Amino acid sequence: MPIRFPAATLRLTLALLAALGLTACIPLPISHMEQVTPRVVGTIQGDDGLPLGALRVATAENPDAKSCQWSAGAALTDAAGRFAVPAVRVRKKVFWLSMMENFGRAGYWICAAPAGPTDGASTPVLASVVGRIAGDSISCLQWHADGIPQLTCDSDNDRHVISGGEWSDGSTHGTYRLIVTTTDATPYPEYRVFVQWLEFSASERRHPVRATVELPAPAIDLIPFPALEIRDNGWNVVVKSNRPGMKGADRFMTFHVGKPGEIAFRPNA
Repeated sequence: MPIRFPAATLRLTLALLAALGLTACIPLPISHMEQVTPRVVGTIQGDDGLPLGALRVATAENPDAKSCQWSAGAALTDAAGRFAVPAVRVRKKVFWLSMMENFGRAGYWICAAPAGPTDGASTPVLASVVGRIAGDSISCLQWHADGIPQLTCDSDNDRHVISGGEWSDGSTHGTYRLIVTTTDATPYPEYRVFVQWLEFSASERRHPVRATVELPAPAIDLIPFPALEIRDNGWNVVVKSNRPGMKGADRFMTFHVGKPGEIAFRPNA
């Protein structure tokens, strides 16, 4: 005799199977405390290399300034730009039983805003971090694109900022900085690359930014990471497109970088 299940039980079973098939997770209606962001220690500096003190720093599970844990886990940067944010745990009503191992990795967002009476009115800058649930040590860069403040952070697992090469413009010279950034929190975000021209100054600590330009490239792949290479007696930025070429071949794009603000695509490189 066939076994008949109540309609409610059958619907619940189908819903669980659908969730498992789509996310490799099973939702269980269990109220519990869950760690959503790890303990994070780190530093924040401006794009000229100087540390940024008196910033409120917090963490967020989602890329939304309103979700930053300003009361539960906020910290202030000191004169050296250092901060320490505690791990944040929140009460959740649904427990997700994951069928996939994340190997201790954790994705979260760092939020930073000026300290003081403007806390409630100022809009925090946000940076995506791929780190470890057990705790992270990160270094963050606050910079500007078209006059709008941005935040980009490196962790041990995930880097976004590199410097290298050398440019000259008359009596001034300096180095290049590549910033790889995204504001997309989906599992497959699209990244953009910005080039900065840093000027060498009398101060060993401060390097003024002469120009910041977005690389005129479509979405890129981070493996391998964008690189600064010297070719034909000049410096170039080499990136891998996440849109493959013919027959699925890897497609690399090369851009010559010269004086501050100068970028030129090299189609035959």
